[in-house]
Amino acid sequence: MATRSETSGERNAVEGHPRRVRNRTETAATSWARWQAESATPSIPGADNEQSHPLHHAPDSPATAAKVKTPVKSVTAARKRKKDAAAAEDADEDGKEVSQDQAPEADLASEPSLSRKEMTELESVIRGNLERYPDALLLTQVGSFYESYFEQAKTVAKTLGIKLTSKPTKNGRQAFAGFPLAQLGKQVSLLVQAGHKVVIVEEFKEIGSSKVKTSRRVSRIVTPGTGVDEAFVALDQSNFVLALALVDGSSLKNEIGLAYRDISTGASFTRTSKLSALRDDIRLVQPKEVVVDTRLRGSKLGDRILELLEGERVREGIMVSKVSTDAVPSTSKDVPTVAANAEAVLLSYLATTLVSTPVPSASTTHIDDASVMHMDAVTLQSLEIRESLRGGVRGSLLGTVKRTVTPGGQRLLTERLCNPSTDLSIINARLDLITVFLERLPEIRPYLRTILRGLEDTPRLLQRLAMRRPNAAWDLLGLKRTMRALEDIRRECDRAIPVIASEAVELGWTSAELRAVRDLLERLGEYSELASQIEDAVDEEALTRRAEEDERKAAISGEMGDSAITRESEEVAKNLPVEGLWGEEQPWVIRPHFSSSLAELHDSLIALRRKAAQLQHDLRERYKSPGLTLRNHVKFGAGVHIKVKDGVALFDADPAVHAVLRTNSTRLYVVKEWSSLFRKIISTQDKIRDFEAQAMQVLVARLLEHYVSLGRTADALAELDVAMSFAELAFDHDWVRPTVDASRTLRIEGGRHPTVEQALAAQNRQFHANSLIMNHPDDAPETPSFVHVLTGPNMAGKSTFLRQVAIIAVLAQAGAYVPADSAHVGVLDRLYSRVGARDELDRDRSTFMIEMDEATTILDSATDRSLVLLDELGRGTSPIDGLAIAYAALEHLTHANRSRTLFATHYHRLGQLLGYREYDSRGTGEWEGVEFWCTDVEESEETVRYLHAIRRGLNNDSAGLVVARLAGMPARSILTAQRIREQVLNGTI
Repeated sequence: MATRSETSGERNAVEGHPRRVRNRTETAATSWARWQAESATPSIPGADNEQSHPLHHAPDSPATAAKVKTPVKSVTAARKRKKDAAAAEDADEDGKEVSQDQAPEADLASEPSLSRKEMTELESVIRGNLERYPDALLLTQVGSFYESYFEQAKTVAKTLGIKLTSKPTKNGRQAFAGFPLAQLGKQVSLLVQAGHKVVIVEEFKEIGSSKVKTSRRVSRIVTPGTGVDEAFVALDQSNFVLALALVDGSSLKNEIGLAYRDISTGASFTRTSKLSALRDDIRLVQPKEVVVDTRLRGSKLGDRILELLEGERVREGIMVSKVSTDAVPSTSKDVPTVAANAEAVLLSYLATTLVSTPVPSASTTHIDDASVMHMDAVTLQSLEIRESLRGGVRGSLLGTVKRTVTPGGQRLLTERLCNPSTDLSIINARLDLITVFLERLPEIRPYLRTILRGLEDTPRLLQRLAMRRPNAAWDLLGLKRTMRALEDIRRECDRAIPVIASEAVELGWTSAELRAVRDLLERLGEYSELASQIEDAVDEEALTRRAEEDERKAAISGEMGDSAITRESEEVAKNLPVEGLWGEEQPWVIRPHFSSSLAELHDSLIALRRKAAQLQHDLRERYKSPGLTLRNHVKFGAGVHIKVKDGVALFDADPAVHAVLRTNSTRLYVVKEWSSLFRKIISTQDKIRDFEAQAMQVLVARLLEHYVSLGRTADALAELDVAMSFAELAFDHDWVRPTVDASRTLRIEGGRHPTVEQALAAQNRQFHANSLIMNHPDDAPETPSFVHVLTGPNMAGKSTFLRQVAIIAVLAQAGAYVPADSAHVGVLDRLYSRVGARDELDRDRSTFMIEMDEATTILDSATDRSLVLLDELGRGTSPIDGLAIAYAALEHLTHANRSRTLFATHYHRLGQLLGYREYDSRGTGEWEGVEFWCTDVEESEETVRYLHAIRRGLNNDSAGLVVARLAGMPARSILTAQRIREQVLNGTI
């Protein structure tokens, strides 16, 4: 049997993992001290130093060893080093980070080329793994430490800020760095955050033969996209790993398959893309890592995908990994789709990285492009949907509307804002649920939100258990609290929801609202029996007490050293009453009544501990030593400890006892009675730990039988959180329910930009609401008005108006209430927002080139169901060229695309080109569907007042000189500009 060697063996045993075999008396500090002495000590004939670190080569043969002549000074130094190591062992500074200051970096030798025969077993494993994983950092467990060797040690030491040292080998000193096992989680997270993959090689003990053999093998590869519970995994964000794939012939169709999964939550999706939209789709998903098949290279489309990914890796810092799917069998007799191939690539990569961890089955959702509103990366950034232009959530739409109280709720909220639905039944069902908690059940909303706020991240708890991660007991208790919370939620809703249809009608309920809330409650699930099983088995109070005690001892050790803990234990043992129990009271996690066998073991342990207390009392009387205590010494095991001042004469005179440790003030004796009794205590404790490990595994298995239904429950809780958060938002800010239908109408009365409105409210200022009416020719052929040309001064609110219209449409199709007096939104299939200027000089694209590139995409892709926002198109070139481009784009949008369009511009001559009529602010002839709207500014000699109201008409004054004066341009320059402006308007120049 292979058993992993860890210092946390007892802890893992009660958390659902098999108990690992380890040396109970060896701590991190003693292990490190022993290695220092052994690796630094040369092999000396006759000296007691035969053991050495696995990388330290022994002499080739006894004959060779006999020829080694070592000076007396070297022998003396060796003995001194061993003595120092023993002193460090007695200190037992377990858990402290050890400084690895052994040798100067200048001593490092270049990596020698060795044959396998010349290597030690450990070195062979290390070099083999370095060859297998050339793109990753290797961390190898050696006893109580994880270690890095050779050139990689320099990178590890620099990244983690630990000491780089070296290790002597037959071929010279080699670079080396390491840290204690307890620091693995923290250090791996730091390495991954620095952009590295990390290969973890764990140590196992082969048990079953006369000799225990140590073996090492890869247990996991940690990458940015495969995090589960590491520190780099953000709780309120998705942590996707994205796989891309093609199928034979897909290059002709330009089809690319995308499959992405959050390993930490189990959320899994597939979709298809094209090369022209791939960058946008990648940025929509926001993966932490992208994976491609090694067979991708070679095809024309595959090479272009790899080129695009290399650009994303350089600019966005996304890790790009490769995996082979040659050994993956086909799962279908049919021709595989690109999405299915992408999922095969993803699963192959997960099997490669999660080496010893099962990949939980996941229900994959395929996202049809027609089922969601398409927004490219430029639009998401322009509208600040997920992040503000300054970076971060604050100031974005997500930051403005976020009222969710669970991590799952925020992840779902982000997904809905970035992928608004086009399915009317889904949109209206979401709106119905908000209406229920805003208008029908407002009195229970605060209570339900309080319940949700107290829950842990249910999907991640479930996923951790499915992947056999540590701390299973805490995860079980977290899910148990979720199960009990479901009972409270269901009870409150059942009490408040009318049962009789006639009663519901009288209270204002609609059948759709009742259906929406009842469907949600059904998906919450019922797990009272499973929750009771966990409660009956797991002692939460004991688990908490253990954690608090560990934390307390760690704090004392950090402040006063381990000796303070020892003194505390001595004081407890010294004052132990005769009828008391020997040793510390261990907080066992599984309750004794879980089974009769476990109860018997606990009874036996209590009897043994009581017997030990009696033995301690008897020995005190026998040897006339009132301060005598029974101990478990870290080095010598069971021993009787007494202080010299209490008298040791009787002990020294007794031939039945043996002194194993003498100091000036204390003695440690081995007494047969205590040694035998202590072995029984340890054996009983081990049996209890084994039983607890088995019990925990049984509980986890029982829970995982409900894996699928618990996943649905987690999704329903997130949906409940989002619905109540939107209800809370609507209540606080007077938002209204929009009408969403299949028309091409867009009508907003009293619309407001939510982010700007809340920012102004914080300054006690009021936002000026504006309205919009767009009637598409297909819906109102007699009075079409679907293209609005917007003119007016800079800083008067044109860009804000464009964005607020788009944001209201996004919120409506996300299934949320909107910041307006009323809103009617005909479903949009695509939303384009070209507002603001930027460049990409690293891609040789100027601001104007990007502007033209984005305009081209819009004109090629927008449909009669799309909404297009264009702000100052054509401004990056000469006035004549810019005007021509603006006119051409308007012409195409009006007659070819026939898209609902908001077109902000400073090219006032467009009015003349489009046949502007002043009495109704519309175009004429073929431009009948174009309306003109504008903003104004009131200027006096002392003040400038911007009027943020949008009115009908064409404003020929952009008030650029007003902005220049507000910016502080010198008066001389302002006067010069005014003079030139007047001359141009008069036609004199």
